[in-house]
Amino acid sequence: MDQDLKRNLTSSGIWLRGLQMLVMAIVWGVSEIVLTAVIVLQFLIRLVTGEANANLLAFGRQLSAFAYNIFLFLTFNVEDKPFPFKDWAASARPWKTDENEEKAEREIAALERPAPRPESDSPDAPPA
Repeated sequence: MDQDLKRNLTSSGIWLRGLQMLVMAIVWGVSEIVLTAVIVLQFLIRLVTGEANANLLAFGRQLSAFAYNIFLFLTFNVEDKPFPFKDWAASARPWKTDENEEKAEREIAALERPAPRPESDSPDAPPA
């Protein structure tokens, strides 16, 4: 057990990952501010013109996908690092997360299913 801990604590890979995670957390904070500005600006444009701005729609979609990809990286769901470690075009599309995503979707679906009702509560059950 102590050998594993020592190996983990002295591994340069995990410390590099930690540094990259710190950078991505800062980038996410900046993207949150930019996204808030896009939201407010889009609302004002819609209020004045009656229509959403197509360029802001596209940018908002890209920025949302970028933030999603940051969260995937920060939560260890993917090893790929988003922008600025990768180009913007690749970071502005939602990433798939292999078998982890499928497992998570099955677990979420199981949680969303209603619990089976006891037979006594069943409308077809005879009165007690």
